[in-house]
Amino acid sequence: MSLRDEATAEAKRIEEDAFYSSNGHFYAASGWGFAHNSLGVVAAMLAAIAASTASQGEAALTSSISIVAAVSAGLLTFLKPGDQASAHLRAGNSYSALKNRTRIYYAIESQAKTDLESADRVLELSHERDRLNASSPQLPSWAYWLAKRKIEAGAHVYEVDKPSC
Repeated sequence: MSLRDEATAEAKRIEEDAFYSSNGHFYAASGWGFAHNSLGVVAAMLAAIAASTASQGEAALTSSISIVAAVSAGLLTFLKPGDQASAHLRAGNSYSALKNRTRIYYAIESQAKTDLESADRVLELSHERDRLNASSPQLPSWAYWLAKRKIEAGAHVYEVDKPSC
């Protein structure tokens, strides 16, 4: 295999890796966003209900509802699901950008490059992937599994890349 062929093969590996990582982070962002909204709504609603029951003299019920509201608020503070969602969304966008740059490079730009220039560019893209891997939040296994399942089912294929019937 020539140096250009090796560089193209490695670029396709980087693209695939970035594709799976970006989708996994997008699913993780969605999950953390749902947790953030759910815990916030539960805490707010239960606090309002507790206030209402307190005015009616329902001490036991008020205490129980207040405890659940406090636990929900505590989970929001401790887990910081909003921050987690934002971090995973940023990582997903970064991996998606890497995927796009890599695909454009090997499909278009590499045609005008020498073999050595192609290899150098693929090394730059590989280093960028390594930096993203080191700086991104850990991808939960459920998010990777969901992304893998959806990708393998063809959920993330561009229309232009689908086989024509």
